[in-house]
Amino acid sequence: MPIKKNVLNALLLIALITFALWFALHDDYQQVIENIKAIPIWLVFIVCGLGITYYLLQGYVISQCAKIYKKDIRVIDGIQNAYVAAFFNGVTPVGGGQVAQSFALKQIGMKIPDIASTLWMDFFMFQIVVIIYAALMLLFNLEFVFGNIMLYFPFIIAGWLINSAVIVALWLMTKFPNFFIKLTTKIINLLHKIRIIKEPEETAKKWKLSLEYFHSEIIKLKTRKKLLVKGILCNIIRMTIFYSIPYVIALGYNMPFDAIDVLHIIAISSFVHMLNALTPLPGDTGFTETMFILMYAVVFHDYAKPIMIIWRLATYYINIIIGACVLFYFRIKGAKAKSDDIYQQ
Repeated sequence: MPIKKNVLNALLLIALITFALWFALHDDYQQVIENIKAIPIWLVFIVCGLGITYYLLQGYVISQCAKIYKKDIRVIDGIQNAYVAAFFNGVTPVGGGQVAQSFALKQIGMKIPDIASTLWMDFFMFQIVVIIYAALMLLFNLEFVFGNIMLYFPFIIAGWLINSAVIVALWLMTKFPNFFIKLTTKIINLLHKIRIIKEPEETAKKWKLSLEYFHSEIIKLKTRKKLLVKGILCNIIRMTIFYSIPYVIALGYNMPFDAIDVLHIIAISSFVHMLNALTPLPGDTGFTETMFILMYAVVFHDYAKPIMIIWRLATYYINIIIGACVLFYFRIKGAKAKSDDIYQQ
């Protein structure tokens, strides 16, 4: 990535973090800070541990998907890969994570087609769980949504539709591969006419091969029932932990919650996740914090702001730092490998 683009991304991220903190603190920063101090430090460590567990589970699923193609892959390799994705998804707009994941898997000796298949399986199982989870939360909390956060309902639906559209599009590609090959060929030719694509025939050929490969991998995945069950169960646990973090933080304030309140809290967390589909910002920074405060004010009231800051620390900042350390490790490892190659020549 060019230095200029890195600098622009860093400046954008700093600006978004500044806005998020301003939004959380500008009215009553002293009270917010006092509320943050009131949380027991041991609870902050537990919450950060839950945020880390989210990526540990993702890493486990990645390692199980990759094991089909590379028998000696370790769970730690999958965890490192998950953190590489966490870092790049957190600091770059749309899609930076998967490119970095591909590079990291290539570093441990996986082939490009196998990497594509591994990341696709991980994404598919994750996305299925996310959209079904959000749909169930919406279904079981309709009265609460209409009575308290109706203003955000159209945006929640829009976010859910965007997330669902990805899975639907993938499913349609497997059902009608020839149609999509013809469609993409026409699109590629159109882009060639307006001088966006230089070599339409080569691009169309690569896209055709990708679709055929994708179609064959879908068929294979249907036969890997054990992996499917394991991956989906891990992702259910993963998302339940992630969506429950605001509730765990709120326990530090001794708020009186009953079972239905807990369900509402988990539901709002899944809705905030759906809303993130509406923004291409790095790590959804600024937007996520704002929506968290606005929506959780219904149940957390004055504590929504301090809970957001601790939640964001556990689910974003800590993991960005860990991801940066993992990336640094990969760079040192890569530099050492090049050095060894030179001495061996």
